[in-house]
Amino acid sequence: RWMYVYLAVDVYTYDLLHIALYPHNNQDSAHAFLLALRANGYHPRVVVTDLRRDYGAVIPQVFARARHHECIFHAEQAIGDYFQETWGRGYATTHPEAVALQKVVTQIFQARTQRTAQKRYQALLKRQAQEVQASPLLQWVFDFLEQHWEYLVNAIESDLVPRTNNAVELVIRRFDQHYQ
Repeated sequence: RWMYVYLAVDVYTYDLLHIALYPHNNQDSAHAFLLALRANGYHPRVVVTDLRRDYGAVIPQVFARARHHECIFHAEQAIGDYFQETWGRGYATTHPEAVALQKVVTQIFQARTQRTAQKRYQALLKRQAQEVQASPLLQWVFDFLEQHWEYLVNAIESDLVPRTNNAVELVIRRFDQHYQ
């Protein structure tokens, strides 16, 4: 039977804090996982997730003081995946407008300060109408950024919030290597 693995990892020590298996990958499972983490005595200041929206509503319920952050790497990857699914593997040669937009988004998240990221984001939003008029399928990127923006930008210029969930990814990789 297919099950979903949930992991909580300390991003500074790479210690595995909690692991659980759930039959469903949904908001109820995310809520149960966070409750179990809290029951184990953990009270994180930051919860870094991939782009799954299931965590958005339940993190404040379980950890009222924790800041929610979504992984910037996963955001950039999701945009690239969307372009590839929409226009195919060779989209870089057939749809240069998509590549240009992808580069602009990447530059936003490579900013060293929130002020720079915000300026770049606002400049992109000013181009939204012309970008979408030229290629309506690009609207998805703007909708995606609007939905995730506050949970992505909060890591820029932060000593507390890591930009990615690399710690979890590394622990998953080690698990996978061990159990192969």
